[in-house]
Amino acid sequence: MLNSVLIRGGGLAGVTLAWALIRRGVPVQVVDEHRAVTSSKIAAGLMTPITGKRLNESHRWREFFPVAVEFYRWVEAQLGCEVYTPKSIVRLFSTEAEAARLDWSSDLVRATTQSLPEFVRAPYGAFEMPKAGQLRVRRYVEKSLAYFNTLSQCQPDVTIWCEGYRSDPTPHFAKVPMRPAKGEILTVRLPGVAEQRVLNCGGFWLTHHEAELSHFGATYSWDQLDTEPTAAGRTELEQRLSSMISIPFEVMEHRAAVRPITQNQRPRLGLHPQDASQGYFNGLSSKGALLAPYYASMLADHLLGQGDIEADVNVATLLRESPPGP
Repeated sequence: MLNSVLIRGGGLAGVTLAWALIRRGVPVQVVDEHRAVTSSKIAAGLMTPITGKRLNESHRWREFFPVAVEFYRWVEAQLGCEVYTPKSIVRLFSTEAEAARLDWSSDLVRATTQSLPEFVRAPYGAFEMPKAGQLRVRRYVEKSLAYFNTLSQCQPDVTIWCEGYRSDPTPHFAKVPMRPAKGEILTVRLPGVAEQRVLNCGGFWLTHHEAELSHFGATYSWDQLDTEPTAAGRTELEQRLSSMISIPFEVMEHRAAVRPITQNQRPRLGLHPQDASQGYFNGLSSKGALLAPYYASMLADHLLGQGDIEADVNVATLLRESPPGP
């Protein structure tokens, strides 16, 4: 039995792992640097069943989604506040060819049950995904960290590194190949608009925040890996939003962060093959809200000797196969 686990990093990965361990009766300590801007603090937290240009069902959706919903509902019971909201997502087709790709027989899609607002530009039509959801990532993380601070501490047996993207990763896991991407988002005011459904088009999403405020994002950039918003990013976002809606909007805030993405776009987790006191959980990418509960639970079980890490995400396998040297 583990005495305690030290988790380094209080973003989506670290917080979800902490809850998975607490649920199994394992004491945890979460140490976070409280960086002003992280990917978890600006993430949309969308869980979308049909994704990509080819409109395919999201990888292992039918496994991951029910696990995620049940997990977040359990966390809500511990925190006494809502962090997860069922959300219908409307996908606007970008082209006629894209519209022709959709498999209308899927139980995950349907014709839009409400007419689209007049301000939405959808010349090629749209479809709705009613079985979707949104995690309020920032609230989830901040409320969870406050809760963890009230817990008693024990001497940890294992340290798990969940620090997201860093230019200076811990030496134990510096060889984990990453392909991080910077993302920029806007907070915009849409006068008189309070559309509750998420609107998605061409990889960009518009999601209601509060009152007349919505969030819109996000860009992808692999060159300038920092948290500084750019003029180019703002221009791209404004042009994309203008192509989706026909009404004026006011930019209230512009933020940027770096997503922790691995080279194969799968999370990495597990214990170091030469030092079992050091573990890793990272690389949740842009689908973190969907993936985090499933893989955090897998890692928690593994730490308790109750299951194995799947081969395609096992960090130990990757490190064994990596070439020697610094």
